[in-house]
Amino acid sequence: IAIAAGGHLSLPALGFSGPGSHFSRWRFQTRMEKANRNGVNIQPEHDLVPKFDRHDELVQYIQCRDTSQPKQMHTNVPHRPNPVDCHGIVTTLCELWRACGDEKRRSFRNTCHDKVDPRNRGVYLTSGDDRRCWTDWR
Repeated sequence: IAIAAGGHLSLPALGFSGPGSHFSRWRFQTRMEKANRNGVNIQPEHDLVPKFDRHDELVQYIQCRDTSQPKQMHTNVPHRPNPVDCHGIVTTLCELWRACGDEKRRSFRNTCHDKVDPRNRGVYLTSGDDRRCWTDWR
């Protein structure tokens, strides 16, 4: 709904695991171009909800992998065992924190302690490249 409402009001909109805005835009009396220009949807891989409709907005894909255990050298981290977990906002928050860090240096350790092993912060999960994505971690 955020993407369609943002298009209708011509305001920037951010959605998390939204179902898409293509067919619902008629209901919200907006146009595809407005979703193109104003909307971003964060979509975890293997989340089923975003597959209900097409996306006119920009989609930023993120991982949905079991990062609760440390990544082994030169291996891929396995997917979360339950695809429903991929739709949860806490899982998405923890993945964004794990992959991107936080420029304000806030800690999400208490929230993400069971979802993110500290050794996986800033690490690529799906390649043999075992370097960190970002190195300024505290």
